[in-house]
Amino acid sequence: MSATDQIELLSRVPLFSELSSDELERISRVAVPRSFPAGVRVFHEGDHSDACYLVRQGDLRVTREHSDGRAIALATLGPGDLFGFLGNLLYGLVPYKLWEALTDRAPVPRRVPETIGLVAVIALAAMLCATVIGWGLNWIGFHPFEVLGSIVLVNNLVVALALGPFLLAVLYPRVERARLLYRDLLGPRVAPPRAQVIVGVILVVGGTLGAFVAGQAISNGQWLAPWAPWETVSLRGAVGVGLMPILAIVLVGLALL
Repeated sequence: MSATDQIELLSRVPLFSELSSDELERISRVAVPRSFPAGVRVFHEGDHSDACYLVRQGDLRVTREHSDGRAIALATLGPGDLFGFLGNLLYGLVPYKLWEALTDRAPVPRRVPETIGLVAVIALAAMLCATVIGWGLNWIGFHPFEVLGSIVLVNNLVVALALGPFLLAVLYPRVERARLLYRDLLGPRVAPPRAQVIVGVILVVGGTLGAFVAGQAISNGQWLAPWAPWETVSLRGAVGVGLMPILAIVLVGLALL
């Protein structure tokens, strides 16, 4: 891998996207290209962190080991896949967190209140997923947020609202009997105080709505965040850095739930 290839790879990573060519060149001097045979573990959960890995070619499988020894596959990552993985991870995590925080009922649409609640948490999770993917891929220069964020949101909503209630009604009881729910796989946890839950829900909902609206406004040229006032043609830095504090609010809210 040549020095030019290394600099090009680094420039597509959000963490380094605003650096100059000279700065990227200095970082590339300490970058070490590595290749791994198929099936070799690159690192293990809990290992001491001494490197940052960027996927240039090939795929990585992300797994989590259950207490009974099972390896649960979470995702497969390739070049540019990080934000898709994070978005879809939140797409599954947010409905679970919000539903568990708001009610102890099973997420099965048997009555109108449960149906309305399911639609609300699914729509919010779809928006957060779209925001994270649109934010990340806009930042690395793939697609504008206003285009990709909108497409992912509509796609998520149509599929989830059309199939989600039906699949939950059919599959949830079977998954529960098989002990494959989140709480079964990750183990029991102590419920947080009610006040903490309320603050967490407010932060998740407000942060998600705020991040999506802000991303659209920045991408359309209607607003620039005061902490990211870079009015460039691609608006990569304006969207990338502009949404970071708002998305951080969402993560804080999820940590409280």
